[in-house]
Amino acid sequence: MIAQGCTSTLTPSIEEKLIKNHGKAKKYVADPIDLIRYDVSNGVSRMEYFVDRNFVTESKVSSRSTLMKIDAVYDALDDEHKELFLNSCFGKLYTVRSMQISPKLIHNLLIRRVHLENMDELWFCLRNEQAARFSFFEFTLVTSFKPAFDNEEEDMDEKYKLGLACIYESVLRAKELNTKIDGHILDLVDNLDLFNEYPWGRKIYDLTRHAFMRSWEDQKERYSLWGFPLAVQVWAFEAIPRIAHLFYAQLQERRLPRMSSWNLHLTPESRDITEVLDDPQLHVRCTLHASPDEREEEYVRLFVTSSRREDPILDAYLHEDGTDDAARDEQP
Repeated sequence: MIAQGCTSTLTPSIEEKLIKNHGKAKKYVADPIDLIRYDVSNGVSRMEYFVDRNFVTESKVSSRSTLMKIDAVYDALDDEHKELFLNSCFGKLYTVRSMQISPKLIHNLLIRRVHLENMDELWFCLRNEQAARFSFFEFTLVTSFKPAFDNEEEDMDEKYKLGLACIYESVLRAKELNTKIDGHILDLVDNLDLFNEYPWGRKIYDLTRHAFMRSWEDQKERYSLWGFPLAVQVWAFEAIPRIAHLFYAQLQERRLPRMSSWNLHLTPESRDITEVLDDPQLHVRCTLHASPDEREEEYVRLFVTSSRREDPILDAYLHEDGTDDAARDEQP
């Protein structure tokens, strides 16, 4: 079934174009909007886009995160080590191994990122002046990677350890091709208890966030997504319900972590994604909230919010946000 909880539906014209034009790439240039105006307390402030909106929407974008490596590693293990892998810190990735990553969706979000004082978060402003936050907290809810420390034979053991390092390098770190394996990862994987207790959430979130923070002056025609862009994609399904609708993304059942619940059946063109994100009637959840079940999970209980740096302008959206994830919990 199509994801429920969408307050707006696609117009027939968009739906027809998805069916007729699926797979046909065309150039589309977004409307140039240099500044978005919005009210904060007693005055009017200005929020600047990080990237010039004249940036060509249909740039050549690729993702270095290769989910197929998960199957390759899993299939190379015996039954004992397959079970170890499924129960490891990266085991939940097995549930998303078949999901497609849409670089076009990530790119369309990227060109809507705005400047802010808290450089540890990503904020996006959509056409109807709604703000949406992708922070370490949203990343944690989507992936379940631990955010902080909590106070067979030899040949197969080595294959298992190398497989974990391979998944980190090719699925979660996913830098440019021909990048050497981080020596620190090889040291960690030699101690599997420490490896599984390591706060991978912070490390992988920072890698993903930094891909949005780099300079774009010389990368307008072609660039690669680093880190774990699937987390941003699943966050977009949760925070912007019409994006889930556009991708025919199915929320199959309430499973944790959130990325395990989603599947998608279409990869729309950039022009269709742009049309949704620029719709003045678009409904956006500014931030995600942990459900009662999630609040019982270790990865949420370990999450520390006290060190978060406040942003005097964008945090106004957090205080005014009356939307939570109740609709998600009510889905059949």
